[in-house]
Amino acid sequence: MKHQSRRLLIAWVALLVAVIVLSVLPGQALPAVGVDDSLMHWLVYVPLALLPTVAIASRLTASLAAILMAPLGLVLEVAQMVAPGRRFEWSDVAADALGVMAGMVLGWLVRPWWRSRADLRRPV
Repeated sequence: MKHQSRRLLIAWVALLVAVIVLSVLPGQALPAVGVDDSLMHWLVYVPLALLPTVAIASRLTASLAAILMAPLGLVLEVAQMVAPGRRFEWSDVAADALGVMAGMVLGWLVRPWWRSRADLRRPV
């Protein structure tokens, strides 16, 4: 695995862990960020889909990893039903899915450039 791709995958796993942890924390433990909740969901799920789309060499595996972020958003919304001060919101599920779609589109646009850039940096 190329060094740049490994960095992207590490960033993806770190973001994934952060999203999971923050999604199940009680409502009062969350900091106020001053951004619309649905917009924040969209902004987080774009890189959750973009990073594996770009970093994973296999197109099928990259697509599967990115697509699975949408059901993850649904599962995390369901999990919020038992977290104090949190609730399930369909608008968040929709924002997550739209973020996944945007991240995948952006990822497939950036992927050829990123992968060729990574090849250029490979030692000869």
